[in-house]
Amino acid sequence: MIHFPWMHPEAAPEAVREGVRFLDPGLGDSRDRESLWTPGGLPLDRKEAARYVNEALSFGQRFQDHKDLEYLRAAGLEDFFSGTSSSLSDELERRLKAGDGGAVEADEEQRKRGQMVLLLNWMLEDHALQARKGERQYNTMMSDLRETLGLEDSKEWHDLGFRDLSLNMEEGGASRWSGLMPWFLLFLPDGGYLFVQDKAIQAELRENCAETVSLTEASGQEELKRFAGERGMSGDILVDSGWHLALMSRSDPEMAWLDREYTVFLERG
Repeated sequence: MIHFPWMHPEAAPEAVREGVRFLDPGLGDSRDRESLWTPGGLPLDRKEAARYVNEALSFGQRFQDHKDLEYLRAAGLEDFFSGTSSSLSDELERRLKAGDGGAVEADEEQRKRGQMVLLLNWMLEDHALQARKGERQYNTMMSDLRETLGLEDSKEWHDLGFRDLSLNMEEGGASRWSGLMPWFLLFLPDGGYLFVQDKAIQAELRENCAETVSLTEASGQEELKRFAGERGMSGDILVDSGWHLALMSRSDPEMAWLDREYTVFLERG
């Protein structure tokens, strides 16, 4: 069972405790190795993936606000190519358009593109999590200062010009989730499930996709029932085509894997 849309275990600690895995785009992060799942046969090896992220970070430093990088989360990477160093740009173009001695097969081209999108998403997610960590540290410091100064009254505190810091975590994994869905599904293992906790995403899936069914009433989901039962999890399942799950209006011949049906577990609670 693979978490969607977060790729960092620290973003969803409850899911980690339930044994849900998180998609690793090929970086081999050692911080939560047991909670990660790395697809086999990724086009970019760890060294290449790390170099790609480092180049993306270097490019991103040109922006004052990390929200300006949100467009990189989209599937089309042409704008990103124009902003990276010429050597990496040329290499990425070559990887997408040509292989050893000839044209890359369509499915391999999509796997390369998909890995690049997920690597960029991992980078943006990491930035959002670091910002959240900084928010907690700042607010703790301000709380201690307010207590030391005897300014527990929030109005008096605000009158002095102080404010608590609040960040919107939708700037991380939950933002523009439908654009990530095709690439998560591309690398989802056979027999795997997507695990969705985010209530806003659940609501959009319920509204736009096939009717959900309570897991306890679903047929042919014995493995999922066993997994959930052992962990005290409850929820509904949604089975639909990949392009429906990605909120697309029609199937895309360049994304043939989205014509298949996939199972999504929508956790209650």
